[in-house]
Amino acid sequence: MAKRNNFVPYYFTSMIETLRKKLHAPELNEVLNNLLQHAMMMCETKAGTLQLINKTNNTLEIATSFGLSEEFISHFSIVTCDDGSVCGRALAKGETIFISDLTTDRLFARHLNLALQNNIRAVLSTPLISGSHKIVGMISVHFMTPKKISKISLQAFESFCKKAADKIEEFTS
Repeated sequence: MAKRNNFVPYYFTSMIETLRKKLHAPELNEVLNNLLQHAMMMCETKAGTLQLINKTNNTLEIATSFGLSEEFISHFSIVTCDDGSVCGRALAKGETIFISDLTTDRLFARHLNLALQNNIRAVLSTPLISGSHKIVGMISVHFMTPKKISKISLQAFESFCKKAADKIEEFTS
């Protein structure tokens, strides 16, 4: 069974603070955990992160994760658009980024050893873009082997991520 991390950083983002004001901590964790678990089931993987946007400095901050080491979570606790991470690139472009084999991705090189220590060889990062076109966060799922994803599966995952964004935005409006 995948290791479960409920990691909401002590330096809460504005998005997390807003959600915490509307939901009690157990409710918030349940909503975010359920969204991430559903995403992982769709992609048939046992590791992933759900990050929320910090609008102040345009970074992503991990709100919940499963199947990843504390060192991994700490390393990626705050992600910027230019740090070479897959999710950072997805944030910068405002679209899904899929790296089928991290060992061949030069931009990810500085993170590769940590990924391999966590048995991660492929990553799919999809921005959580609401119906009002706001990026509220990111879901990343991590695969143990190099991976290929069909166009249909990718479209279904992106559709799910839009619904997840709307759910999160619903709690913040």
